[in-house]
Amino acid sequence: MDDRKSRGLRGQIEGDLARQQAGWGILGLVLVSILREGFEVVLFVGAQLSAGAMPLLGAIGGLGAAAGIGIALFQWGVRLDLGRFFQIMGVLLLLILAGLAIGVLGHLERAVCPIAPSPNGSCLLGPLVWDWHLWLPDRAIPGVLLKAVLGYRDRLFWGQLLCYWGFLGVASFLYWSRLRSQRATIVPS
Repeated sequence: MDDRKSRGLRGQIEGDLARQQAGWGILGLVLVSILREGFEVVLFVGAQLSAGAMPLLGAIGGLGAAAGIGIALFQWGVRLDLGRFFQIMGVLLLLILAGLAIGVLGHLERAVCPIAPSPNGSCLLGPLVWDWHLWLPDRAIPGVLLKAVLGYRDRLFWGQLLCYWGFLGVASFLYWSRLRSQRATIVPS
């Protein structure tokens, strides 16, 4: 009888130790992730400081907004529909990623064009769709905001336009079909 109790007690102690060690592992992972993100933010903002005061003001504004949201959630008990919140953030992320995709094409264009110049101004991206750099430059407000959120470019080429809408079409289809399949499995019939 005592042998069974000691084995049961030993198993309980070992289980408690394993759970406690798992908690420390998760805490370590969270701390390392936060530290890594902090380093990325510092490097990014530090690199952008050469562009003037706007990146610093944007970083301060972003930190202020994050602090305000945190206070609203935890101090005042503001309730969020997390499902709706993450759906909206998913759509916003798709728009940002589509903008990054056409940004990559622009950088590739600048890298390749000195090697293989083209008479129409673009060796990879085709003809120019629009040139709005005089009316709505993407390096000044509100063009910067449109560029950050929607991927706006003041000089847009056909290759970038096709990439943007192609990426958005495929990614949106996959995103919404995934959401629909999750909703179908969650809702009881």
